[in-house]
Amino acid sequence: MVSDMFFIQHGVCSDGVPALWLSEDLLHGSSDNTETFNNAILSSSKDFQCMGLEVWGFA
Repeated sequence: MVSDMFFIQHGVCSDGVPALWLSEDLLHGSSDNTETFNNAILSSSKDFQCMGLEVWGFA
């Protein structure tokens, strides 16, 4: 997982494409298939508008 003030991304493979990417405002994102998870895109289209976000933390 990588993040900074402008984005959050998860599952980046060798070509630099993340499985999941969210913009700084958490309203826009994209998903792509990656070697890391051997996954299909996680939404109905590559680019999407985020309607809700659930975050879990473990201590």
